[in-house]
Amino acid sequence: KEKAVSAGSDFDIRYIYEPGEFNFSAMSDRGVREARYEYLLFMNNDIELKDKGAIERLCSFAAMKDAGAVGLKLFYPDSTLIQHDGITDLDCGPSHKLSGHDDRNVFYFGINRFNRNVLAVTGACLMISKEKYFNIGGFNVKMKVSYNDVELCLKCLKKGCRNILLNDTAMYHHESLMRGKDNDPEGGERNEGYQRLTAERDLLYRSNEWLKKEGDPYYSKRLVSDTLDYFVNVLPEYERRSSRSEVRELKQREVSRLNRKKARADKHLKLNIEKTSFETGMGDEQTDYYLIEGWFIDDKRDNSRFDRSLVLLSGEEGLEFSLFPKYRRDVGEVHKKAGRALLAGFVCKLPAAFIQKGKKYEAVFVMKTKGRNNARCAVWDRAVL
Repeated sequence: KEKAVSAGSDFDIRYIYEPGEFNFSAMSDRGVREARYEYLLFMNNDIELKDKGAIERLCSFAAMKDAGAVGLKLFYPDSTLIQHDGITDLDCGPSHKLSGHDDRNVFYFGINRFNRNVLAVTGACLMISKEKYFNIGGFNVKMKVSYNDVELCLKCLKKGCRNILLNDTAMYHHESLMRGKDNDPEGGERNEGYQRLTAERDLLYRSNEWLKKEGDPYYSKRLVSDTLDYFVNVLPEYERRSSRSEVRELKQREVSRLNRKKARADKHLKLNIEKTSFETGMGDEQTDYYLIEGWFIDDKRDNSRFDRSLVLLSGEEGLEFSLFPKYRRDVGEVHKKAGRALLAGFVCKLPAAFIQKGKKYEAVFVMKTKGRNNARCAVWDRAVL
């Protein structure tokens, strides 16, 4: 306290102290009521200035007509490791995107290089005009420690203002140096802090139901939502839990034709089964299935011309199952004469409901020229269904 009073004696700074439990929102609101100037700067006592003119930069953006809360990049002490570069709503809740990553690297088209709009900025260093602070109702005192900064920023968004993250200036953050961290689920006081953290996150979502329904307006749904880095959320269809191979019942004449075809082996068709298993579906809408993986190609022709499928034959009956293509560079490198064989791999997720217990099946892999009915066959002689 004495150091704070002494440091402010040469400037127009007042130190206000009131005993009580830690409540960042209430403490900040108390300071705002005493503030006499146009712009408010909320800054933790574990922030260290790095760049000269950083506060002036914050103020220049906060003065913009449509600006809400303005923050800047924060580093871990004496390093180039990012602690804060904007807050994004992820599966686990609002999170410091890129936290722990080295700022010497350029991420996602330079997202850690340019000033940009974000869902929220951290209250560890946040500037906002006093007028806008009062217009949105300030901090929520029910959020004593966590997510109060996020909720303040969400209020700004609701009022049509933009929250801005500056990447052209930065500070150091000795994170939770004085108070400790709350995101540790271990016992004792830390456990109490973790429980409070969870409760305040739940309160944030109850107060802002639109966030879970509509998502973070500054984070694409095409990006992975469970990591602090930026990755495109391109999941092959066969990896989706709910995906299953399509099923078609063959007509009797199709079965007869296949029975004749499979008797004449095509030496250019190469089939390799690498994995078979029975998988239990998860959830009410996900059925059990047989998983079959491997690769199937024509080693002399352009494989992009063909459709592939698996047919199970039983007497005069037949069921055709679609195959999910799978990227297999290794197969293409071995079979160099096979045209466009990088998608030679396949995954079949055969719904178990179509397999009758006690019934014998012959497994035949079929390759057809697209748009035609000229089937060629490779028999899987070790079928385990």
